[in-house]
Amino acid sequence: MATQNVLFFGASRGCGFYAMLHVLRSGGRATLLLRNPDTLTSNPEFQALSSEQRERATLVRGDAYVHEDVARVVDAAGPGMDTVVFSLGVRPASLPKLTWSRGFILDPPQPCARAMVMLLSVLQELNRPNLRLVIISSMGIGEKHKELPWLLKGFYGWLLYDAHADKDALEYISLRASQHPTPARVPEAQSMPDSAAALRSDWLPELVVLRPAFYTDGKETGTVRAAPVVKGAYTISRRDVGRFVAEECLEPNDKWVGEDGVVIAY
Repeated sequence: MATQNVLFFGASRGCGFYAMLHVLRSGGRATLLLRNPDTLTSNPEFQALSSEQRERATLVRGDAYVHEDVARVVDAAGPGMDTVVFSLGVRPASLPKLTWSRGFILDPPQPCARAMVMLLSVLQELNRPNLRLVIISSMGIGEKHKELPWLLKGFYGWLLYDAHADKDALEYISLRASQHPTPARVPEAQSMPDSAAALRSDWLPELVVLRPAFYTDGKETGTVRAAPVVKGAYTISRRDVGRFVAEECLEPNDKWVGEDGVVIAY
């Protein structure tokens, strides 16, 4: 991993943050787009890195929904950047509205799908096709809802319905841009940004779709179950997701590249 040069979206905290720490500790380079870099630099775990490790982190202040900012961070990552890790998401504590019909409603809508459309459009314009894209989605998305343990089906199908519809669109948009097969089932129209229609298809050579179980803030164990389908998948810590990304999803590891994706859980 010492030669890794990774661009991170959504790594100010959570899974992306822990993946970034692993990349830096292993000698790699990380470039991050952050609305507020102080959120990352004030984190004790980032401060605990050596000065040499922190120097290999390039922090770019910007917004994942602003074209100029996304183009700027791609440029800052340099021509040697080989992987993009996309872990943008919405924490339950920040979900603003609970409804009886659709659980928590995302406001503004389509956060992951809109950010992915922006990222892919910039990568196309800047002619950066030879990349691996790693997206952190969720288990139980779309047709895979039937694979959830029955105790989680109601929780995911109602309380997180809107968030999962957004992840469904994220997966579809990413797979359509990739050279891997695109699902025949199209996500519901209200979860797909209108701007997605303008994106090219079948140009991105490598995509990893990571579908973690329900997040916890537990310790890193280093021991997880990983497969396209994991029976009895309930929880996974954000730290173990970050470690899995760094150790299993970045080049030269090709095990999880493709349309099947991978579920990880304890």
